[in-house]
Amino acid sequence: MSLELMDTDCLISAGRNVNTPFRLQVRKPDRGMAEIEFVRVLRLLPTKRIVALARDEGQPILVKTFLGRHATRNAKREIQGIGHIVDANVRTPRLMWEGSLRGGGRLLAFEFLPDAVSLFEQLERCESERFEVLSGVMEIMAKLHDHGVVQKDIHLANFLLSDGQVHTIDGGDIQRKNSRALAEGPSIANLALFFA
Repeated sequence: MSLELMDTDCLISAGRNVNTPFRLQVRKPDRGMAEIEFVRVLRLLPTKRIVALARDEGQPILVKTFLGRHATRNAKREIQGIGHIVDANVRTPRLMWEGSLRGGGRLLAFEFLPDAVSLFEQLERCESERFEVLSGVMEIMAKLHDHGVVQKDIHLANFLLSDGQVHTIDGGDIQRKNSRALAEGPSIANLALFFA
């Protein structure tokens, strides 16, 4: 059975009803057009963004697909944020490549962490790990703040646990405030946002 071939117009028109599996054509850097198979939608912001488990040449990847008139800007913001995370020596799934969609839009392909679970889910499963989980997040926040970086949308679902290590995700909400460590006030404000 052949999977349905979607394009950006179809994905935007689908709104909340994006059904998997489906195929999407993507122009990959230095490799021309390729078909990516979307296996399961993990997060959906209708008409704007789809985060999904996908396959590229049979290999599992995590993709962030940006749609609509701000797709390029939002993809660039994500790439820039991931760069800030990496510069702060904080773990994050590796950005493998960036592609453009036929009909507009951008796709970012990330390393897939098969055992990953959000820290929110981890705490729901095992309340006794609260101290260890929160300690890991505090260590990450300290590294980010030491590099002048804040996560504006900071919550447990934006941290993943994989192979016993905490990873930070969602580069689109990462900002570098300056090239030095954050001052005490902004650092405390970011911590307060996390604990709110």
